[in-house]
Amino acid sequence: MEEDSMIIIVFFGIILWSTLFLLIRKAFPKRSFDFCNRLVSTIHASLAVTLASLSVQDWRCPVCPVASTSSPKQRKTLAVTAAYLIYDFGCCLFDKQVRIDNLVHHLVCVVGIGAGFAYKLCGSEMVAALWITEISSPFLHLRELLKELGYRDTDLNFAADVLFAVIFSIARMIGGPYLSYVTLSADNPIIIKAMALGLQLVSAFWFYKIVRMLMYKLSTRAKSKTVTETLVSNGCVNYKGNIADKGTTGGWKASPFIIVNEVAERLAFFAVAVSMVSYLVFEMHQSLPDAATHVNDWIGAAYVLTLVGAFLADAYFGRFLTIIIFSFIYLMGMILLTLSASIDSLRPPQCTKRPCTPSTNTQTSFLYGALYLIALGTGGIKPCVSTFGADQFDELDKKESQKKYAFFNWFFFAINMGALLGITLLVYVQQEKGWTWGFGVPTIVMFTSIVVLIVGFKKYRYKKPMGSVFTRFVQVIVVSIRNHFRGVVVVNESELYEMKTKESDFFGARKLPHTKQYRFLDKAAVVTDHEIITNNKWKLCTITQVEEFKSFIRILPIWASTIALSISFAQLSTFFLTQANIMGRKLGPHFTIPSGSVPVFTALNGLLLVPIYEKFVVPYLRSKTGHRRGITSLQRIGVGLFVSIFALMSAALVERMRRTHPNPKGLSVFWLFPQFFLIGIAEVFSYVGQLEFFYDEATDGTRSISSALFLSEIGIGSWLSSAIVKIIQSASGGVEEGWIRNNLNNSKLDYFYWILTAINGVNFLVYLIVAWRYKGRNYERGTIRDESNLIGLDGQFKKENDTREFSSMAS
Repeated sequence: MEEDSMIIIVFFGIILWSTLFLLIRKAFPKRSFDFCNRLVSTIHASLAVTLASLSVQDWRCPVCPVASTSSPKQRKTLAVTAAYLIYDFGCCLFDKQVRIDNLVHHLVCVVGIGAGFAYKLCGSEMVAALWITEISSPFLHLRELLKELGYRDTDLNFAADVLFAVIFSIARMIGGPYLSYVTLSADNPIIIKAMALGLQLVSAFWFYKIVRMLMYKLSTRAKSKTVTETLVSNGCVNYKGNIADKGTTGGWKASPFIIVNEVAERLAFFAVAVSMVSYLVFEMHQSLPDAATHVNDWIGAAYVLTLVGAFLADAYFGRFLTIIIFSFIYLMGMILLTLSASIDSLRPPQCTKRPCTPSTNTQTSFLYGALYLIALGTGGIKPCVSTFGADQFDELDKKESQKKYAFFNWFFFAINMGALLGITLLVYVQQEKGWTWGFGVPTIVMFTSIVVLIVGFKKYRYKKPMGSVFTRFVQVIVVSIRNHFRGVVVVNESELYEMKTKESDFFGARKLPHTKQYRFLDKAAVVTDHEIITNNKWKLCTITQVEEFKSFIRILPIWASTIALSISFAQLSTFFLTQANIMGRKLGPHFTIPSGSVPVFTALNGLLLVPIYEKFVVPYLRSKTGHRRGITSLQRIGVGLFVSIFALMSAALVERMRRTHPNPKGLSVFWLFPQFFLIGIAEVFSYVGQLEFFYDEATDGTRSISSALFLSEIGIGSWLSSAIVKIIQSASGGVEEGWIRNNLNNSKLDYFYWILTAINGVNFLVYLIVAWRYKGRNYERGTIRDESNLIGLDGQFKKENDTREFSSMAS
């Protein structure tokens, strides 16, 4: 009988888990009992997540409060875990480490699984709960394993703490309550409902302990600093307006709040972005080319508007206040979008026959109004979050400066974590529960992201706004042109005007050394009358003001030569998803992968590659090159550009195969994996490389606007993608006869991909030339300065440049 087979699995499972423990104990005789048991627990967690992922597909109604019948596969999965729980409980008894919360957790799980076996109910809910509970377990055990291996109180151990806390909080405090609601609302036996409630209460208690653990970690890390090195030297202040103290602000004490905020905000954005083409086509009855164009235009606006947010942050509000203000604008857009999907009068009726009833101007205007509020909110948030996070690290402190580049990698990890949750969990909710829930849940998540960011306000370091950078740029242009027509000639550097004080002439910014590039602009700093030194910036500028403008000009060629890559990224949310929508997406007999979740390949790629790159690749490259980041940011960008060529080439080849296949709809969606995988690699290298480059090469007064410049290329890339689509449509015969039609099976999308491949190839060659010719602020060709070496502890630039020269990508 099946009941007997479950008992056999549990019995032999206990024996196998125990045997595995003994083997590990034999292999590591010098390690503690707890160390060996945690290795077994890590193996179980990985196995449990895998088995749960494979068996949850039997769930026929995953978002409805209906008791599900357990499948044989689900019962076997649960039997394996029941065996582990009994084994683990025995280990705790033997090692005398029984805690009441662990006891309750194990007891609730075993009784709940037993009740599920008896009633043959809730198998789907239970394996989903198993996935939620075990997804964070490897990081939980990693924390303790690192301590025994000698990494206690290190950044690696703290990173494991943060990863565990983030994944546990998202899984158990978002997914857990939802599963509890499903189980408690259904017609389930009272014992199963009681066990579900008990498990959620234990999770809530553990969440409380995690918060306390993080607070303790942050406080102990703060106390470890000595008094002599507590004050920052980069001009940042605390929330009271005093010079920030390293012991109580910034660093990894503040960064977790920013990273969690980014996870939540990206979750909300991607949940909308990847599903908007489908929403416009199936709910608003737009054609596929029009929908793709509108989504590209919307994403383009979101990223180009970052220039507005950056300007306001640098000039008037500061980064933190700008993020908060635009977050509420973002939230308002999400609320209106949810209303648009919820109220019948705000969308056209369901299409029952062709042609479908088009949406009215009022319906379209309401929807676009909501979307562009989201775009405006994104524009205000995006350029400030990464720079606000980087501000938490004092770049004049070598230890903190090194951590800043680790922050950029983990910030990109947070983006991919948010994207992963948005394009899997929330897209699945959209498909199964409807658009109201699909947009409502990310609205709640967006509100949560604002709360998380505000909670950490006492831990942050703040850069005060420095006035309008564009005004300073215009002043340099006006004065240099005026002096040129007056016949002013720069003979030597001593003629150029600079403040005699330690600081520069605008608050919070350090002085910049003179460089020999763009010497025409030096005329703005020439003192024409030594008897009169004026404070009127429209008549005389300082060297620092001129050099600030020069630094901005220098990065423009790099910015322009990376826009083509953003055209490739734009396909992730448009045509790549459209391809997935008409391919075979079955995973087992009952589960169909939502087309909007297919970009999970890219997100997972980013999640896996960032830790690998940070912990293994960078140290290896550093040992070979001597560069603290392994390779320069220009080289990292170049790798991304090179890989993108093969990503689009793969897309063209796969689309050609799909289009000529006898049964295109039967072709597995996993054929798209190479193009998503390669785009993910390109993104890991280019995105983080650009974050580093645009932050490093910016001056104190242009950090936000420099980051916005990088983000604006994503928007321009989306607009160029739309323009290319329109040009190809017009040149190839329109929607009915052209390369890109409503029906992709009759289209020639592979031709479009070959054009993008050629664009990326030519762009890569242009980038090599630009990168080779680039001269950074230290005036070395193809290099990025190491500011911690260039600047002394007193905040003044050293006369001698002790940075090591590294060749650029072209070398």
